[in-house]
Amino acid sequence: MNPRTINKTLFLIRHAKSSWDDKNLIDFERPLNDRGQRDAPAMAQFFAKQHIDTDLIISSPAKRALETARMFAMALDYSEKRIVIGQEIYEASYIQLLNVLKTLDDAYTKVACFGHNPSITELSNYLTSDLIDNVPTCGIVHLNLHTSRWTNINVHGADLCAFDYPKKCL
Repeated sequence: MNPRTINKTLFLIRHAKSSWDDKNLIDFERPLNDRGQRDAPAMAQFFAKQHIDTDLIISSPAKRALETARMFAMALDYSEKRIVIGQEIYEASYIQLLNVLKTLDDAYTKVACFGHNPSITELSNYLTSDLIDNVPTCGIVHLNLHTSRWTNINVHGADLCAFDYPKKCL
C-alpha cells in the first residue's frame, strides 16, 4: 500500500430500512420501519464505539435518511441542530452527490453523509478501487481521501478503510 497522508475522511451512510406500509405516503416521506428503528441506533452505537468523530453530518432531507442521521448524531453527542440538510442528496446520482461533497468547506476533515442507493454504492465505487456490490440499508462506507481540498476528490482518490453494515456488525 502506498503510504499517503490522509487529509479527509468520508463516511457514506445509507439510511436504515424504511417502511412501505402506508401506500399513500410519497417516497420522500417514508419513515423507518421496525428493523430500521432497531438497526439505526445499534449501528450508530457501533460507529461511536469506534471513537469516530465527525466535523459535519450532512443528510438527505428524506424522512428515512434524516431519522438515521439524527440517531447517529445522538450517539456521537453531535447536536441535531448542526445537521446540514443537503436538498440535492435526495434522488441524486453519484456525480451529483460527488458535486455536493466538492462544495464542502475545507475546514471539515471528517464528514458523514447520509443518503440513498444507488448513489451511495456508486460513489464509493467511483472513489476507490475496491468494488462494493451494494451498500445495504444502514451500511457505512469509511473512506480515507488523499487530498486536503474537497474540490479535489476524484476517481480512485480514496482508500476503503472499512465497510460495515448491520448483518456484519450486529
